[in-house]
Amino acid sequence: MAKILIVDDDQGFIDATTQILQNAGFEVLGATTPEDGLSKAQSEKPALILLDVTLKSPEDGILMGKELYGKGLKIPVIILENVAKAATHTNDTSDLAVEAYAEKPLDPEKIVNKISAIINR
Repeated sequence: MAKILIVDDDQGFIDATTQILQNAGFEVLGATTPEDGLSKAQSEKPALILLDVTLKSPEDGILMGKELYGKGLKIPVIILENVAKAATHTNDTSDLAVEAYAEKPLDPEKIVNKISAIINR
């Protein structure tokens, strides 16, 4: 069973997404701050991270991902964005292991398929 880390400042989103992913057979961890996300990524070594771009501030998710990458943790990342931001991808993700982008709200079938495709490569 692959372990997925969700890093998002919306606990309701984490709870709903956790249910979707657990129903698909994944083990799920959640973090609501970049600090907690970084700590869990380092200690739990998830197979993939669902990372919200904006946590406390607009760049927190990107900065957390860059810190992970800088520490040598090249964990695949799916960047979570709201629909308005998804069309523009203005954040610099060149220093991240970004595998895909996903628009919020998530389509359960699409996100499970996207995660499965990435971790089963």
